[in-house]
Amino acid sequence: MWQIIISLAIGVAGSIIAYLVIIFISNRWQAFILAKTEIGKLKGQWSAEWFIGIGTERKSYIQDRVDIQKVKGSKIIGKGEDIKGTYRLNGNYSLPNIITLTYKYEKSRNFLTGVVILKIDPLGKRCEGIWYGFLKEGIINGGDVIWSQL
Repeated sequence: MWQIIISLAIGVAGSIIAYLVIIFISNRWQAFILAKTEIGKLKGQWSAEWFIGIGTERKSYIQDRVDIQKVKGSKIIGKGEDIKGTYRLNGNYSLPNIITLTYKYEKSRNFLTGVVILKIDPLGKRCEGIWYGFLKEGIINGGDVIWSQL
């Protein structure tokens, strides 16, 4: 009787260990695939052009440089710099090739913050999307945004 119980316990423990190993390998494989695809290409310097308005109604607002410093799993961390100062970027990557970010100026007396949603092109060299945020005048505005990898 005890042999049956011990055999059963060993079988259950073996199944649990096998399940955990499969989950671990699956997660590592997914991280490896993401690192080799579009998200892995995000790290580095980008030229960013920000517009007020969308499509044919848009007007150039500002150009700056963005540095994506860290890409870990689906998390993205970076910073940008323009004539107003330096801002932090935090966000996520999700399939199919979508980046969602928040930004906040570091040393601003004003509450300059906002959001950015980008779609990565298949080659990973360009991103296009929209942004919305508070301007220094205290109003919410936004429009198109284009990032090109340097």
